[in-house]
Amino acid sequence: MQGMGRQVCGSLGSDSRGAEGRQVNDNGTLISAEALGELLSLPSASVRRLAREGKLPAFRLGRLLRFDVQEVLKSMKADEQQGDEE
Repeated sequence: MQGMGRQVCGSLGSDSRGAEGRQVNDNGTLISAEALGELLSLPSASVRRLAREGKLPAFRLGRLLRFDVQEVLKSMKADEQQGDEE
C-alpha cells in the first residue's frame, strides 16, 4: 500500500457526496479524517493512525491531514485483492 505523500487525484463521479455533504468531483476533493471516518464507520483517531502507519494514502497540508476518497478506496480494494491471493 502507498504511504503518506502526494497522490494523483481521482474521481468518484458527479453524483457522489462526501460525509460532510461536499461534492466529490473530478477535482478529487480532499476530506478530513473525521469525514473519512464517517464514510468508513471508523473513529477519526483510527483513520489518523492508519495514515500514520502508511495503511491509508493521505496528504499533509501544513498541519492538516487530508484524504482523497478515490485514492483511499483504490488502496482498500488493492489490499482486499492482495489478501485474497494469499
